[in-house]
Amino acid sequence: EIAAECMGWLAQLVEGLASLAGTECVLVPALLVALHSPQDQVRHRALTVLQCLGQKLALPTYHRLLDLLTEHREEIHIDHEQITVVLYMCLSPDPSVKSLQDKSQRQEMANVLNGLMDIVVAPDTPTYVKSSLLQLLDQINSQSLLEKLVPLAMNILQSPLRSAEDGSVLRSVVRRVSTVTAAALSGEEVWEFVETCMKDQKPLGTDADLPAVLMLQQVDKELFATLSVEMQRNLLSLIVSCAAAAESSDVTSAATSCVKRVTLDAGVVASLLEPMRDATVDPSPTSSTAVKRRAWTVKKPPSLGLLTSTPWRQGLCLLEFIQNKKKLENVQLLLPRLFEILNRCLQFEEQSPVEYTKQALLASLLQCCVKLSPDCRPVELPEASMQVELVVECIRVSQNPQTHHHALLLLAHMANMIPERVLHSIMPIFTFMGSSVLRQDDAYSFQIISKIVETIIPILMKSEAAEVDLSPELVGVLRVFAGAMLDIPEHRRIPLFTKLLATLRQGRFLWAFLALVFESHVLHPSPDNTAVKETGSIPKRLEVGLHLCHHFTPAIILSAACQLIRYLCVLPVEKGDKKVKTFKKSSEGALFDVEKATDKQLRHYTYTGLTFLSFLLSSKQFLRLMAALTAEEVQELEDTFQ
Repeated sequence: EIAAECMGWLAQLVEGLASLAGTECVLVPALLVALHSPQDQVRHRALTVLQCLGQKLALPTYHRLLDLLTEHREEIHIDHEQITVVLYMCLSPDPSVKSLQDKSQRQEMANVLNGLMDIVVAPDTPTYVKSSLLQLLDQINSQSLLEKLVPLAMNILQSPLRSAEDGSVLRSVVRRVSTVTAAALSGEEVWEFVETCMKDQKPLGTDADLPAVLMLQQVDKELFATLSVEMQRNLLSLIVSCAAAAESSDVTSAATSCVKRVTLDAGVVASLLEPMRDATVDPSPTSSTAVKRRAWTVKKPPSLGLLTSTPWRQGLCLLEFIQNKKKLENVQLLLPRLFEILNRCLQFEEQSPVEYTKQALLASLLQCCVKLSPDCRPVELPEASMQVELVVECIRVSQNPQTHHHALLLLAHMANMIPERVLHSIMPIFTFMGSSVLRQDDAYSFQIISKIVETIIPILMKSEAAEVDLSPELVGVLRVFAGAMLDIPEHRRIPLFTKLLATLRQGRFLWAFLALVFESHVLHPSPDNTAVKETGSIPKRLEVGLHLCHHFTPAIILSAACQLIRYLCVLPVEKGDKKVKTFKKSSEGALFDVEKATDKQLRHYTYTGLTFLSFLLSSKQFLRLMAALTAEEVQELEDTFQ
């Protein structure tokens, strides 16, 4: 009501004035601000004052603008937001707006805009007036306008005390960083403003908004795409350094959202990861002994102090951004850099401090692989781009379940892209399992084994050799499990072996696994063999093999028995047998090394196989399985095995 009364008095004063000045007069700008008031009475009386003022102006500076405001009187009276639209249509330097104006009108409107901006940037203009005018002109933007406002915004950023109006002014300036003004970012002053904003994490007065958050929210997909590659690199580097030094979760969240919005070129990301790859920490020896030790050390592992260095922290921050990044182009350019940093991580003497970094790297590598081959088809890539052995090493040296999880997921996807290379690197995984993980009696170890079986075994099944016969890789994997049989905790043996063989084409290779169990029994006899001879019972290894067979269907058991009989028939009786050369060349030759075994061991192997089959086919459990078959199932078995 007070504002409305003031407008009434102002109207009477205007009627009594002979003339008013032009752009240097703040009366018209003040009335324009009144037109933005949410109170309709204030807007109504402000329009009345402006109409009277239009008749009294000696200079035509605002004359055309006031005429246009009168034309839109009804809309402004109904909605206070309409004044910003009207001013945009009158004052905007946008070519689409200028094309609707004649030459003289364009010049007049440019003069009005310049006059209003002069008032905004004038040192003696109250901050609340600057704030109100900028809100009025919120939709009007241009490169020259931003460049004119930047010094004002910089003064606010450099001020130790900030009011709510200062925050409003800064927000208005930040909002003008857009595709329209993208070219201005290459200018020194505007770039300094963007940089200062990103680094400023102090609240704006009583407002909770932070300059860093405001600027991060302003960077969108369109703005980023408009920039040159070099500017994209600089801006992304700035965003990463801002996030790495974040003191507020709001800044971290805004930076994450910002990177998620934009489309990144992997080449830009790779260049920003170089400092992380090359980061060093200068050693500070405290004695001559340390200096001497350094002299003879060929290659010292990286210092843990490296992990707190700025390049490493910023690199890790960037990895966090890209590990789930979908809008990433030319990912093949990023792969070598990620593997270089992964190799650097594996050089640390103590692995636990770099587990999180390795997880971020493995997740980023998986994201790149998914981008390269979303349908899991083979892809031709240079060897440096896909270093499978480093992923395998992550599994071998780590005791962290999350690292194992990431590495196995990556291996499973890489197996589809580069099956041959992954196939050649599989055995170290299973060697590692056989020497350590298989022997552990805890849920975590069993989970890791199960995960390896689920992800790696299918890779073997994709090899051409496995489609037809036994591949050397498959025999090697089965040998690891067969050799570790008695070392595996008893209650985990059958579930593990059942899962393994079920993954291998639903028990198709049960016979091969049993053949390797026989080999382990013959070449590495257990201490219980003496007791077995005395009591006439079956050895422990073979007993486990029997229990394992009983978890399969009669069809699979009979198939395994037939395969074993065929295998034992082609097995040489003695090392001097003519069948030795033929046997070695066959795929079955990998199951038992005839040349390294003695004649006694060879005969013992055959005897073990026949004894096992006798126990198996006469066991009560097998007979129960056979008795439970229906007539149709029995007929199927007869058709198959007759």
